[in-house]
Amino acid sequence: MNGSEQTATLALPGVELTYGLRRSGRGDSPLVALLHGAASNRTRWSELLDATALAGRCDFLRPDLRGNGESMCRGRMDLGVWAGDMRGLLDAQQRQRAILVGHSLGAQIAMRFAAEHPERTSALVLIDPVFRAGIQGNRRRLMKMRPLFQGLVLLGRMLNGIGLGRRTFPNRDLRELDRVTRDELKRTDDPQALVKKYTSISIQVTYMPRLNYVQQLLGATEPLPPLEKIACPVLVLAAAGGEFGDTSVAESETARFKDGELLPVDADHWPLTEAPDATREMIENWLLRRELVPAV
Repeated sequence: MNGSEQTATLALPGVELTYGLRRSGRGDSPLVALLHGAASNRTRWSELLDATALAGRCDFLRPDLRGNGESMCRGRMDLGVWAGDMRGLLDAQQRQRAILVGHSLGAQIAMRFAAEHPERTSALVLIDPVFRAGIQGNRRRLMKMRPLFQGLVLLGRMLNGIGLGRRTFPNRDLRELDRVTRDELKRTDDPQALVKKYTSISIQVTYMPRLNYVQQLLGATEPLPPLEKIACPVLVLAAAGGEFGDTSVAESETARFKDGELLPVDADHWPLTEAPDATREMIENWLLRRELVPAV
């Protein structure tokens, strides 16, 4: 990719936000903001950035979202807070608009941002977003128990306020995790067993406070603004499997956007892990076809 990535921090209320910025070298390049999912970090996008055909055409911004990676913190986290962080990042870069590409929780944040700041959103690419009507299995049970978990979150914040439960957490390279995961997928006859391993709470809380993890799960199922309010072009990449969604629901929800398009991805819930090349090419081709990025 043209240019090297610069890592920087931005002081926002309650967090020192760490992010990477790669510039194309062109003065008029559109900004593409990459928003990772729950219990993740900005290295989720490393493979996409290394291989993208949009090198030299776009500037890429990839933050560690509040409460993740090198932006580790405690305190309140919800879609409004994360969307506010995104606004702060654009202000810091003196950028009026951005194309937001989000996976899972990152897709939810992108939709919230676009509804609240339409003048600052050029387009959305939503990789397996969580539409509440399509939630299945354990995630649906979690959604029904939201009031209980919200109460536990409030209690946890109080305990954090008096200094209980504080410790440091290691970071992890998700590019390496994705490589190992794909190798295991080739060898296993039970991909759902791998899904359970990939979503194991005991593993996730090795890298972040339990309270952060719960708040991110709640954020992923938080009610969204009316999708009809989002007027910019929207691409939905819908994964077919697992308990996280229903492609028929994704189709009906995509139709609510004023300018929405859905493409299926042969994956469970992690297209960037399970089908990285196909996912990247779908994003690139759509952005080019819609003339949202320069052709040359």
